[in-house]
Amino acid sequence: MSALQSSEQVSEGPPGVGTTFQDVFEDHGQRFEIESEILAIEAARAVVNRRITYRGDDGAVESRWDTCWVVDFDADGRCVEYREWYVEGPGG
Repeated sequence: MSALQSSEQVSEGPPGVGTTFQDVFEDHGQRFEIESEILAIEAARAVVNRRITYRGDDGAVESRWDTCWVVDFDADGRCVEYREWYVEGPGG
């Protein structure tokens, strides 16, 4: 299971369209970094663009993936549906 090492909002202001985040995870000794940006919010749906970078022991990029999430929330803010599309990104 992945363990979150760090997470931070890297853009200023309250979360909303254009907000960016940087997360670092460790999974069975492999480090990966995720850069996320909120692209759209409409009613109970959000669209998020993510770039996931996997690094080797020496810190070099092993693979990179670009993903798009569409997430629907209920009235309490809990995710009720999630869809993801992905493609190998540059340097992957």
